[in-house]
Amino acid sequence: AVNAGSTLLAAASSDESVSLFDIDSGQRIARLTGHTGGATNVGFLGDGRTLVATDRRGFLHWWDIKTERRLAAPWRGHRKPIWRMALHPDGNRFATAGDDGKVWIWDAMSEQRACDIGYASFDENLKKQYLGDDHTMQACR
Repeated sequence: AVNAGSTLLAAASSDESVSLFDIDSGQRIARLTGHTGGATNVGFLGDGRTLVATDRRGFLHWWDIKTERRLAAPWRGHRKPIWRMALHPDGNRFATAGDDGKVWIWDAMSEQRACDIGYASFDENLKKQYLGDDHTMQACR
């Protein structure tokens, strides 16, 4: 997957990692690990900062590409491997399909996502990034 408006490319690998490459230089600039069984697909969300990766266990992995850190513990998306991911043109929603025969639609910028990431670690910048200026995150309390 290529990050819109940048020269960043992400590639899923069966070695349980996702590599980030600078397209201009061809150099790998980061390796994100922990995709048990192997990473199967990747996609950049519309914020230009969040990468979602899927794995063979049916989990979704949320990464902040600027800090190269996880935004949350892996989420169970499917009961079997996830093989496909398709992003909506708005960059905030995407669909996953897996061996369990299901297709799920995910709303990446929802208040529930912010709560799942964790209110305690959700600083003002991330709150604005995912929810805008108007949200107080009362639903997490």
